[in-house]
Amino acid sequence: MNEEKFRFLELMGNIDDELIFQSCQPWQKRKRRVTFHPGKAAVCAILALALCLAGIFHEQVEAAIRNFTTKIAEMLGVSGNLEPYTEVIGVSQTKDGVTLTLEEVILAENQLYAAFHMEWDGSVAFEEGIESPSVSIADEPKINGEGITFISSGISNYDNGVDWGVTHDVLVFYVYDDDALPYDIHEIEMEARVYLTADDAEEGIAFPFHFSASKEELQKDTYSIPVDCEVQAGGGAVFRIHEFKSNKLFSRISADGNEAFMQEVGKNEYILLGKDSAGNPLRYEMAGGIGKDMIFESVGTLPSADCQWVELQLYGAKIPVAGRPVNSPDILAAERGDVPEGSEDDDEIDEEESGLYSLDELDFAPVGGKLCLELPRLSESDVDSLVAEKGADGITWGDFEGFAGKDVGSGQYIYEYVLEEGARLYVAGNSLEEPPKSIYIIRRDGSRKEIKV
Repeated sequence: MNEEKFRFLELMGNIDDELIFQSCQPWQKRKRRVTFHPGKAAVCAILALALCLAGIFHEQVEAAIRNFTTKIAEMLGVSGNLEPYTEVIGVSQTKDGVTLTLEEVILAENQLYAAFHMEWDGSVAFEEGIESPSVSIADEPKINGEGITFISSGISNYDNGVDWGVTHDVLVFYVYDDDALPYDIHEIEMEARVYLTADDAEEGIAFPFHFSASKEELQKDTYSIPVDCEVQAGGGAVFRIHEFKSNKLFSRISADGNEAFMQEVGKNEYILLGKDSAGNPLRYEMAGGIGKDMIFESVGTLPSADCQWVELQLYGAKIPVAGRPVNSPDILAAERGDVPEGSEDDDEIDEEESGLYSLDELDFAPVGGKLCLELPRLSESDVDSLVAEKGADGITWGDFEGFAGKDVGSGQYIYEYVLEEGARLYVAGNSLEEPPKSIYIIRRDGSRKEIKV
């Protein structure tokens, strides 16, 4: 693990709706090229993860992030400390004048991130018209020797501020179905391929990597809170949020829509904009799924780890006829004239420009009323105070009604509550009509605190 100390950058304050809408627009100044690859199980739009910095950061703040975060945090634009969850690999291979280094890996529940650094020397022979190598992942990574089908994947090239002509930073990510990955992962096999031609159907130069990664630490800091919040979107369309999940790497909102709403999804783009109780501006973009598996992923600033509520507004915008979404900053750069005419980027955009649109080009308007997701959480000291007041035998299920918990039991009721410290409180019993039979806390270090046995 990287032992450097990290600085935190947090934006606070009261923010009105217009400022939220403007400040949540993706930051458009940084050069990178994004290629998305739909997984075999994809059922809706390609997942657009939080791969761009929010517009609220100016250049000095962005420079501070570069100096005090891990490589993956820098690429994702996350200002929090990801060091405890980052596996530093640092393995390099050199072939045909190209050196590819697997620098870092993060496994975040159902998402795998890998940061590469690529350099090449003057001996590399490119195909005419090609100025730099490109990277792809040949096949799905093998986890514990088994290929696990992913929902979607993507590769993003970043300008690392050194020399774009001889070096790139590359972020690869995979998104899997919930619970698709085994909890205990002892080996991951990933084969990157580097191409010196425009045709990536060719074999390319193979760079196989073997490494291990754990999702245990990040999972301890992930809180998943069931919610029940509904929006009437007009014409019988109903949109309902049923889960809010967040950690230091991503935030996700799970939702569902009735048949009328899902018919509108094919005609409209939807985003969620708002703020948390700490004043952080939030933006969530639809990231895939359909029906009861609709997912919105955070883009830019993440909610505060101890926020008590999140206020959101659903926005909708008509999709252009025969249009398809492209959230690549290269498209935005071309529209602003930032891509030199005749460059490789410019050629790619010209070939694909028909039907492309960015979410930020659409005319979004509010849909329904505002949502307020209440996210109150207990602390261990709150539980201790409750025990001191009522005694362990006097505690009832109703004492926890104001806090979001989920039933994780099988054969009996076992309600799990995520505490502020990252510990879990468990309240178990055979009937909700009778007092709980057992109450205990599992702390982050694995120790168990018995409250009622």
